[in-house]
Amino acid sequence: MKKILLVTTAIFLLAGCTQTNNNVPVDEPASDEAAVNTYNNEEFNISFNYPSGWTIRENETNKSVTVASPPDMDNAGNLIVIKIPSESFEEYESTNKELLAEDKMSINSHSGFETELPTKIYGQHGWLYQIIEIDGKYISAGNETVFSEKEKEGLKEILNSLTF
Repeated sequence: MKKILLVTTAIFLLAGCTQTNNNVPVDEPASDEAAVNTYNNEEFNISFNYPSGWTIRENETNKSVTVASPPDMDNAGNLIVIKIPSESFEEYESTNKELLAEDKMSINSHSGFETELPTKIYGQHGWLYQIIEIDGKYISAGNETVFSEKEKEGLKEILNSLTF
């Protein structure tokens, strides 16, 4: 039952919500494999750069953005999903208190994306979920196994350019 909760959360992050705007404004780069796009939404008060080829979904209800890498075909289609903004450490731990109490979810016992920013990494049955705090606001990154080098570079690009 608890695993279903985590899987449901992952599916929600991957699928977005019912009110999705697929006409996301981006500045398209020149054709360059290492190029980045820029996402800017004044209504949500969010701006960041992200790797070309990654997808964006907006959630009008909670004014958030989900960014997903393309599936990593070398790693069984694994991908990273980033939510901006996300829940805080306290909110996530409150939602998952039973899993934590029953030792079915761990905190900071897995390696994730390395950053100088305050962060916590939650692990459960092959799923990693990392929450990073930036100036009192939060973003999250979820992945089925480990973050690949391409995913780490993409997350780094987002973190280095993110403004709320």
